[in-house]
Amino acid sequence: MKSRYSQYVFLAVILLLVSMIIIYGNKESDVDLVTDDTRSPVFTSSERAYIAEDNEVSIYIDDNIGYLTDERVDGYMPGYIDDVFARADIDVSITDDAGEADGRLMAVTDTERAENDVYTAPLMQTGWAMYIRDDIGGTGALKGVVVRGCDSEKVTEMEYDGRALTFAEAKTADEALEIARAENLDFIVAPRSAAWLALDGSSEYIPQEEDLFMYNVCIVMEDNTLYGILDKCISESDRHYISYEEGQRWFDGNGPYYMKNRNEDIYMLVLIIFTSVMIAFFIYYQTNKNLYAELEDRMGKLTESKKELKTTFNGVNYYLAELDLNGTILDINRYFFDKVKEGVAGKSLCEVLDLDEENSRRLQEKIAKASRDEFGGSEEISLGRAILEVDIFPIEGTGGGIEKLLFIGRDITKEVTTERQMLQDNKMIAVGQLAAGVAHEIRNPLGIIRNYCYVLKNMNDNRQIREDAIEHIEAAVVRSGDIINNLLNFSRVSSDQEEMIDVEEHIRSLASLNDNVLRKKNIKFNIVCEEKVRTLILVESLNMILINLVQNAVDAMKENGNLLIKVVKYKREFKIEVQDTGTGIEEDILQNIFNPFFTTKEGNKGNGLGLYIVYNETGKLNGKIDVHSEVGVGSVFTLTLPLREDRRGETQNGEKELEHTGGGR
Repeated sequence: MKSRYSQYVFLAVILLLVSMIIIYGNKESDVDLVTDDTRSPVFTSSERAYIAEDNEVSIYIDDNIGYLTDERVDGYMPGYIDDVFARADIDVSITDDAGEADGRLMAVTDTERAENDVYTAPLMQTGWAMYIRDDIGGTGALKGVVVRGCDSEKVTEMEYDGRALTFAEAKTADEALEIARAENLDFIVAPRSAAWLALDGSSEYIPQEEDLFMYNVCIVMEDNTLYGILDKCISESDRHYISYEEGQRWFDGNGPYYMKNRNEDIYMLVLIIFTSVMIAFFIYYQTNKNLYAELEDRMGKLTESKKELKTTFNGVNYYLAELDLNGTILDINRYFFDKVKEGVAGKSLCEVLDLDEENSRRLQEKIAKASRDEFGGSEEISLGRAILEVDIFPIEGTGGGIEKLLFIGRDITKEVTTERQMLQDNKMIAVGQLAAGVAHEIRNPLGIIRNYCYVLKNMNDNRQIREDAIEHIEAAVVRSGDIINNLLNFSRVSSDQEEMIDVEEHIRSLASLNDNVLRKKNIKFNIVCEEKVRTLILVESLNMILINLVQNAVDAMKENGNLLIKVVKYKREFKIEVQDTGTGIEEDILQNIFNPFFTTKEGNKGNGLGLYIVYNETGKLNGKIDVHSEVGVGSVFTLTLPLREDRRGETQNGEKELEHTGGGR
């Protein structure tokens, strides 16, 4: 109840203040600028006698403010003078004869005042402004025209947007505008009201907000008695409002003005500001309850969200840790804690994981990249006998910068072991498929050895026959050894060691394992390598790729086919194309051929892992595999690999994203 009562009181105060502003505004708008002025001039006896003797005063308007008597505003100056001198019971008129005038109305500065003349208080002020052409361009000095009577030296010293000003002079604003239009000048400097009249609503020259000069418009005369009368009339009149009203009437608000400090304006401004603050405070007070309730609701939801996030953080079976930018642990999840069984806050991540020197270096590099907001992808590190797939992500703070890092480690030991076993099993399947052909290949040289042994046993003492027999036996033994070595090299357990190889020779040694099948199907085999290619590569991965591609090509062809392996060397990479003249691959299954366990071979001839292994092993080599196939014509598998001609590490063209288009069998 008390709170509601306070609100009513507060609202009443605001309404009272608003009412005061409205009343004050109406009062000001209803003031008669002449008859309601409570202050009247107080004249001396001599001044009253002068007024009684001759109440007519003639004023000549100087050329430098002649625009105030322009025929377009011929009512402005008479109206203004009538309002100013109305209370003196003196008739002030404007004359064209300077010699007969009692005084001269002119715009002056303090430095321009003559010593022998007397000047009344300012009737008004005239402001001089710069008008800039609306399509101004270029970079050099600006050219313009100024109306005579302004302070030319100040204009000479001025700059606009860092550009110097050069100008010619004109007598009037109309003449200045005419010159500016004719010569396409950049600016005009003129009295603001005179320029407004000359432009007559045109926007080709845009006025600047601030005045360049301010001149006081005073009456200059020699008669001291008349000076006292006129000066008192001017001083006691409300020139601020007179100037405003006459300016609105004749110049649409752009005429001469007289600025006067008015306490009423200050009070009004303070009242408006105070009322605005009170209204704003009231609105804030009224909405504060809703804001507070909404804040409480959001804080509750935030607390719930934090609890849910903490539950998720501790419930994930990954190594999760918050790190600072140097790799020091700030917090870990429960799974991580169960693995290390100790407090780790403040310790280095590498120290807690107990990594060897090589894996520690790789992890520190990954932390440094994440601190620079560089994401390098997942990376495998060895953690004792386990293998972790590691990712590190930057966490932005409220200011937008990176404040912390999130470490995610996933134990992929079983997956890697399974993959390696699958790779070895597939290799053994290939070995089994090659075994019959290899056995046949070995049987031929063994038959040669047996025949020449029989010759040696039963021959006469002929030296030439003996040497020929021994030479054939040795050749057969070498061939048998090569076949066995090629088979053993292919079937050995996988290794991560890189080797420098001659690509053409390596392909020939692998292809020789299929010699028997090629001959049996009468398939012509050829290798084209126009330029020698030597590269540092994971030989095991290349072996698995080539043997699967060759076997797929052989299986796709029946008899009398052609198998071509083409090696092409480029500046930073090389390509191996395996072309066959087989049955080809239908377009609707082309996109699935690299999926695991997908096969189009009939019966139990295929397990669907060949091309899947090709795809994965190509990725390990930072290469890509593409395929083009046409049903009834054949297929071309194109393997693109980085060329590395030394052991200093990286591929010359950086890592390539693994891509494939189309398929296989």
